[in-house]
Amino acid sequence: MLKKVIFIFFILSIKQINFAQTIDISSKKYAVNEINKDIHILKQMLLNTHPSIGFYHSDEWYKNYFDTALNIHKELTEKELRFLLKRKLNILHCGHTGILASRRYSKYLSKKTFKTIPYYIAYFPPYLINIKGIEKKDTLLSPYDTIIKINHTLISDIAKEFAQYLYVDGAAETAQQEMLQKNLIFYYSAFYDQDSFLITKIHKQTTADVYIKAQTFKHLNNELWDTKSDTLMKKYGGKFYAGTYLDNKKNIYYMKIKVFSGISMKKFFRQTFRKLNKHNTQVLILDLRNNPGGKISQCLNLLSYLLPVDDSLFYESRIHQLQYKKYLSKKLEFKIIRLFMKINKHKNNGRYVDKIKRKKNYHYHGQLYIITNCNTFSAANLT
Repeated sequence: MLKKVIFIFFILSIKQINFAQTIDISSKKYAVNEINKDIHILKQMLLNTHPSIGFYHSDEWYKNYFDTALNIHKELTEKELRFLLKRKLNILHCGHTGILASRRYSKYLSKKTFKTIPYYIAYFPPYLINIKGIEKKDTLLSPYDTIIKINHTLISDIAKEFAQYLYVDGAAETAQQEMLQKNLIFYYSAFYDQDSFLITKIHKQTTADVYIKAQTFKHLNNELWDTKSDTLMKKYGGKFYAGTYLDNKKNIYYMKIKVFSGISMKKFFRQTFRKLNKHNTQVLILDLRNNPGGKISQCLNLLSYLLPVDDSLFYESRIHQLQYKKYLSKKLEFKIIRLFMKINKHKNNGRYVDKIKRKKNYHYHGQLYIITNCNTFSAANLT
């Protein structure tokens, strides 16, 4: 009996130690000199490897910006540091850039539950509109209630704050707006992690304040993102792409590209544009929604049927002599990419170049409409 008691006490002790470590990592403050040492390494890595440097502004401009914006003067938790970096490095305009949690913090997050305002609420500037409760028993908010403030802060100000943390390529502001529209209430709930929220709402032209108690979830499917399956792909085949005429006169053609992949994509483009040319099709609708990108070569092949003149895509090697190479992961991958570029691409004034030759046969001359959303990314965004 005594052994059993000792064993149970040992398990409880282990659980208490693990819990203490979990609490510690989320609230631990890091010293200013520690943070600035890491920031120094980060600045050097960005200036020597990031493709945005020298693209939107000069190298010197970015150096001066980092020296000013990333100069830390107080202790910070990891969460505070990550969100500061997210806000300050949005200036890179790069959707491929991310400020990720450390391995220890990621482990903590994987076990953590999160509190949220228990409603599906969409952002329609400058207000939030309640769609429905996550659970039917919640009735403090009715469908179509207009929310103008949370915790006395205007919704437009909340949206402005969280837009700083959402990285998109270039100036793809509509993608940012769509993420805010469908996720803003969850961003806000997770960031502030409160037990309750003061909601200022308008219902039937009357303004009222209500306290909404947060609900705790381990996982939650955001139903605002749910979309019906794409029937075009099922009906006309094609794992990665499909196309069909939308009218009997063959005047309007709809092309869906799910991802730039598949060994027969080049053949699909050739056959499609031959068909458009044969029927003198006047309207092409190119659907790139939820297309994460893929092979640039296939993206360029599509562009060769669409661009009015020959064009070029330039690449520049940004991996210079690094003082902190040990902090750069996938070093072998970079070397392979550089070797591939040297072998397969022309060089022009120190930059590698892909020439996009306009197709003389079956080139498209009609109207082009492109449909995108916030998940149109990388090579699809380039298109």
